[in-house]
Amino acid sequence: MLFHLVADVARRKNRRFSVLFIDWEAQYQCTIAHIQNMREMYQDVTDTFYWVALPLTTVNGVSQFQPEWICWEPGVTWVRQPPEEAITDMEYFPFYQYAMTFEEFVPAFSSWFASNRCGVAVLTGVRADESLNRFMGLVSQRKLRYADDKPWTTASPEGFYYTMYPLYDWKARDIWIYNARTRAIYNPLYDLMYRAGVPLRNMRVCEPFGPEQRKGLWLYHVLEPETWGRMCERVSGAASGALYANESGAYFALRKRISKPAHHT
Repeated sequence: MLFHLVADVARRKNRRFSVLFIDWEAQYQCTIAHIQNMREMYQDVTDTFYWVALPLTTVNGVSQFQPEWICWEPGVTWVRQPPEEAITDMEYFPFYQYAMTFEEFVPAFSSWFASNRCGVAVLTGVRADESLNRFMGLVSQRKLRYADDKPWTTASPEGFYYTMYPLYDWKARDIWIYNARTRAIYNPLYDLMYRAGVPLRNMRVCEPFGPEQRKGLWLYHVLEPETWGRMCERVSGAASGALYANESGAYFALRKRISKPAHHT
C-alpha cells in the first residue's frame, strides 16, 4: 500500500526513493512473488531495493527448546533459497553483526542510510489501530517530531533522520477502499486468507513464529502445505505451535478446539 502511494508521488514529482525489505526466509511464496512484482513495477522510481536475506534473530514463540531462531542461518537447510538479487553477503553493511535482531538492524540501517545525507525520511506502513503499543508510540508527547502538527513523525535519537507513519490513521477498510478505487495490485495471499475465513481486520503478513503471529500458523498448513512442511523441519515447535496456539479459537476465523479422537486414550 505505502509502496504504491510513494511511487505515485515520486512519478508525479520526478523523484526517486529506496526500499528496504527484510526477507524472513519462512514466508509465503505468494508474498515473495508479490514483492518481486512490485520491485519490477517501480524500477523507474527506485534507486536501490535492499532485499535483505541476512541471518537475523527473532522470537520463536512455539518452542521452549528453541525460544529464538535465526533466519538464513548458515549450515542448515533453509525453507527456500533467497533470490539472486538479495543481499546475502554479511560484509555488505558495515554495521551488520551476525544474528542481530530486527529491532537492532532497522535503526542501524536507517542511521547508515541517512549518513552524509540531509533531511532523510524513513517511511513505514504501521497503522495505529494494529496495536495499543503502536498507538501510544505515535501519540507520545515526549518524542521529538518533525513538526508539532505532525504527530505521525518521530526524530531519530541522533537527529539524522525522521521516521514517518503516513498511514497511521488508516483502518483496514481504508486499505481495501484504496485497492477498489485504484485497482492497484496487492498480495494475492489476502484472497486466500479471505477464502479461509479470515476477517479483513485480522489479515497480517509478518514473521510466522512470534507470540502473536504463531496463532496464524494454521494458515501456512492450509494455504501452502509444501512451505509448511519445510517450516516444520526448519524451526523447532512449528507443528505443535500450529496445533495448540489457536486452541481457544481466539484468532482469525478458525473456531476449533483440540479434541481426543475416539480411538485414543
